[in-house]
Amino acid sequence: MFTPFLTIAFWYWLYNQLFFLLGSLAFVLVLFVTGLMQLGALDTVFSFIIDIALLRMLYRWFGRFYWRSRLDEVRTTSTKLAQAALFPIIAGCIVITLCFALAGGNHKETMIGMPFLAVVNLSFSYLPLASSVWTMLVIAIGFNLMTLGCFWSYCEKYSSLVLPLKQMLYYLFVCFLVCTMVIYYFTLKGL
Repeated sequence: MFTPFLTIAFWYWLYNQLFFLLGSLAFVLVLFVTGLMQLGALDTVFSFIIDIALLRMLYRWFGRFYWRSRLDEVRTTSTKLAQAALFPIIAGCIVITLCFALAGGNHKETMIGMPFLAVVNLSFSYLPLASSVWTMLVIAIGFNLMTLGCFWSYCEKYSSLVLPLKQMLYYLFVCFLVCTMVIYYFTLKGL
């Protein structure tokens, strides 16, 4: 019914959304627990160590229970897997840049597009916490590079495919560069 590209793109999109949602919930839970423990200056170090342990646990769970069977089911090339993995990141960059441009360079009015942006890529939907759209773009791409790195590892481990990392980073760089230029154009225009 669906092509291998659409199938893997859907599963990667769902993985990206779940990884961010569970990671965010775990981060908030760790902050709450360390706040209750009243460790003073050590609460930041303690929460960082626990967050790294939780992210490692999420990485293992997603690999074992989510990607192992899916990568076996979908037989496709490494290029198609790379394109499917880049789709949510590039789509999120384009949507946030487009929302910012349509809002005329106004940071606060960009939030009108947040429901749609959350559907495209949940990690881009925390704009109210960022000081600028460009800062949010950098943070969201950084988070997505983490999930992309995990996916790269899953592909190598479970399907013996090596994703074209240089090509993927090149496409991300071009997307980031174009979005940065558009964001700065509308930022300067709004001044």
